[in-house]
Amino acid sequence: MDAKPEQQSITIKMSFQLLAVGCSAVRFAIKKVLEAEIIFMLLCMKVKRKEQRKMKGTIICYGDSNTYGYDPQSLTGGRYPENIRWTGILQEKSGWLIKNHGVNGRCIPYNSSQIHFFCEQLRDWCKIKGTVRIWIMLGTNDLLTEKGFTAEDTGNRMKKFLQVLVQQLEVNNREMKVRLIAPPPVKRGAWVDEERICREAEKLDKVYSKVAEELHMDFTGTGDWEIPVAYDGVHFSQEGHRKFADKLLEILYNKPE
Repeated sequence: MDAKPEQQSITIKMSFQLLAVGCSAVRFAIKKVLEAEIIFMLLCMKVKRKEQRKMKGTIICYGDSNTYGYDPQSLTGGRYPENIRWTGILQEKSGWLIKNHGVNGRCIPYNSSQIHFFCEQLRDWCKIKGTVRIWIMLGTNDLLTEKGFTAEDTGNRMKKFLQVLVQQLEVNNREMKVRLIAPPPVKRGAWVDEERICREAEKLDKVYSKVAEELHMDFTGTGDWEIPVAYDGVHFSQEGHRKFADKLLEILYNKPE
């Protein structure tokens, strides 16, 4: 038997009431979830700020793809995860806040636009509170891309660049210790088909050491670290990143910044 109109009306009314109650419950649940997420985010930010306050200071790592953490197995220019990159390992174990300013393909800045961009970056770094250090590791791409470039040519370019850095620190009235790191020598591989390049790369330790001494900067030579590289002869393998980080940690522990 069909329901009477009065019963149908009551049924419809009850359905809308139940629907309204259900929607209200859903809205309440969503609100609670959002509140929980906001609280969690605020707690994470508070913990991060607390951790940063405990840091010994900030180290700016200015370099090329081996600082960036380029993954040579990637077809799209990807990078290793942070916990694999030497900069990430260094932050986890050193007590310093590590700022990764590596860029794929970067040479030592030498033309006006490159120098201008670096000076803008440096002004931002000068605003960082607390102790700030700058570690510079460049020169590999100069040898790879500049035809006939030698270790001496690379050293001269680096010296001019570092002189600009020192001048800009004085302009910004900020004292920062600078560490010049000679990049590990490249090896014969898919990206290195000239023995001459390998020989010049091996000379960078000696050349950069002289540059650092003349400019009264800290220096780290890596020529005898035997850092494992990938098939291309240039980029650190995952083991290479771990070993490189361990060597730098020895410097931080034995010669505190």
